[in-house]
Amino acid sequence: MLSSRLLAPPSPSGVASFQVKLDRLCGMSDVVIGVSRALPGKGRYVGYSEGGVGWSGDGSVISDGKHVGFLGSYVGGAVIGVEVDFEAHTVSFFENGDRQGDPFVLSARDRGQPLYAAVTMGKQGDQVTLL
Repeated sequence: MLSSRLLAPPSPSGVASFQVKLDRLCGMSDVVIGVSRALPGKGRYVGYSEGGVGWSGDGSVISDGKHVGFLGSYVGGAVIGVEVDFEAHTVSFFENGDRQGDPFVLSARDRGQPLYAAVTMGKQGDQVTLL
């Protein structure tokens, strides 16, 4: 997993966000971007472990190991944004500044917990830049 950037709200009603530039993708679904309470287990992607939500390059949105939505795929060169609204308990995803679908609600156990910006990559040669 790339990043240990803590997304801490300035207050319980705060919003935090981060962006990732997809410099090079070697496989459509092998880069997953989102937030996580802890490091995913070895060989696991963001959202596939308990405590977080991730958007995969194939368009799937995964939370606590379950597919919870579909936003459409993204490609190399795009800038992916993730926004956490700590008051509404939601995570929103953006591609090149455009919101993708409706916000996803964090699970009850993730509410009030520290969340980290998280990017998992599965293929050698995948390259991203945390902006």
